[in-house]
Amino acid sequence: ATVLLGAIFLMIQGTEWARLVSYGLTADSGIYASTFYALIGCHGLHAIGGLAALINVTRKVLPGVELGRLRESIDGAATFWFFVVGLWPLLYVLVY
Repeated sequence: ATVLLGAIFLMIQGTEWARLVSYGLTADSGIYASTFYALIGCHGLHAIGGLAALINVTRKVLPGVELGRLRESIDGAATFWFFVVGLWPLLYVLVY
């Protein structure tokens, strides 16, 4: 479910970027636009990294590997997603 929601988030973010560009807001439109694209772009890259970590864990879990052997992968994916989720409110306040 988390992979699906993360993918949906990235699709919505991409759609919003395309809409902003169609309105003429590009990275070279000014300091606000370049900052906006840099911050939100980094957030999107973190979300892609989190999806990759979750897909990696899911790939390992499906064959039935012992949970103890997956602990490091699961902890890493969880920590990464906590960072992404914690970063988003900060970006929201800074940008909007």
